[in-house]
Amino acid sequence: MSRMASKKPINVGVVGLGRIGWGFHLKQLKKNKAFKITACVDPMAERRREAEEVYGCKTFANINDFLKSGVAELAVICTFSVDHCRHTVAALRSGHHVLVEKPMANSVREVDRMIAAAKKAKRILTVHQSSRKTAPPRF
Repeated sequence: MSRMASKKPINVGVVGLGRIGWGFHLKQLKKNKAFKITACVDPMAERRREAEEVYGCKTFANINDFLKSGVAELAVICTFSVDHCRHTVAALRSGHHVLVEKPMANSVREVDRMIAAAKKAKRILTVHQSSRKTAPPRF
């Protein structure tokens, strides 16, 4: 039976609880019954405590502990742009599907590494494009 037929939500971990992770992704995920927030990752203890209180999820101080935990199928990468490639590749290698915040990476070489990791792991990799319906980004 497919996931859509079973209506089982996708377990999601949000990595990085800064402006976009906390202020956008968690709120959007919470509204959508197709997703269940099962984990949040942030090095700041106060952010983790707040995530536990507000979302009732497990929290982790670092991405490696989260990736080893097995509590999520999808990792939403909202860390500093310089870390997007490293965190995305690690998540893909550990068997997670990935939605990475823009910018996807800092170079074409990093993008190529991320795509290669997704293909090798047979996992979905996508980039969040919050402004895709506004005039400037449309083609």
